[in-house]
Amino acid sequence: MKAKKKNRGKSPSEKECIIFRREFFEKMNNEESKNKAKELIGEYRNENSQKNLDALINQLLRTPVEVPGMLPATVDKEALMEKAKEGAFKMPADVRPAPCFLRNEEGVLYLPVYTHKTEVPKEPKFDVLMGLPFVACLAFATAGKTPPEGIVLNPFSDNLIIKRPLVERIKKQTDEQAARINEIKKNGGKKIKVSRDQFEVMMVQRSEFHDIPKQLYDGGMEYMDKLCDERESLIFETVRTAFQDVKLCPYSENDFSVMPLNISPTLLLVRVDMPTPKLKGQWCHRIYLTINPESGEMHYYTIENGKEKKSHILGEITKDLVRVEHGEAPVEGAELQFIMDLAEGKFNEVTS
Repeated sequence: MKAKKKNRGKSPSEKECIIFRREFFEKMNNEESKNKAKELIGEYRNENSQKNLDALINQLLRTPVEVPGMLPATVDKEALMEKAKEGAFKMPADVRPAPCFLRNEEGVLYLPVYTHKTEVPKEPKFDVLMGLPFVACLAFATAGKTPPEGIVLNPFSDNLIIKRPLVERIKKQTDEQAARINEIKKNGGKKIKVSRDQFEVMMVQRSEFHDIPKQLYDGGMEYMDKLCDERESLIFETVRTAFQDVKLCPYSENDFSVMPLNISPTLLLVRVDMPTPKLKGQWCHRIYLTINPESGEMHYYTIENGKEKKSHILGEITKDLVRVEHGEAPVEGAELQFIMDLAEGKFNEVTS
């Protein structure tokens, strides 16, 4: 692009899983994280898939990046540069560098973001190289009346562009996560301490008994079509979002299995196998989402772990997001047919 001149143990992340801790950014293995981001950029360039894009964005959100910047004209640049040469240097609070932008051959403006200092060219000239969390880059790239058209990652090597609509969507998601965390702080007053395993169960429950059924009942056929297309990636995204801070989610797409079944003109069914949390609790072994494409009637059924070993409970989440228990679930070999009959109203009442 053409330049526009212009000891392991009880760490906080394992115990205090609800309150976001900035220490994560400060204690993370920067070099390893940067190398991983670089690697994922290459994987996405080689295979432009949603799975690779999600992996890349998740990594960027936990990776400190480099952005060239210019100091305000009112600042004594030489004095600051001399101070910086002395060693570790923190920019004065009242000095706010502005990011440098790049313009491509078509005149389109982008925010350059580099995964490592070695990626940054000597030209065009800049005053400072800012080490920033990627969320700060999202803010830079969406600020002002005429923001750039997106972010370009390593423009002089990988030259991977994240266009503005996607940048805005990622920023919206991170803003919503930050708002939820602030609300927890505001209402709770104290940090809520739970183990990582306890937190995992809580967030999986939230996904299975609230978030996924809400998406079904709110979206209807549009959501079911999307689920049939995106499959594991859509369910994984819902579960990951429930964890509030993506670094706390222990799962990947490979931990889920989604199987759409177009049974008849009046029944579309999607079976979702869910991952198993380490701790015992009320979580789902499998869920079934159904819709009648003609009438729009929807159902959300759950196969939950029972109190006895290897036993399962058949549940349902209604449109009002109320959980109803229907007794013991059928054996796995008869489970699918039972759910189909149930969705098509072949039982006057559910029996065990």
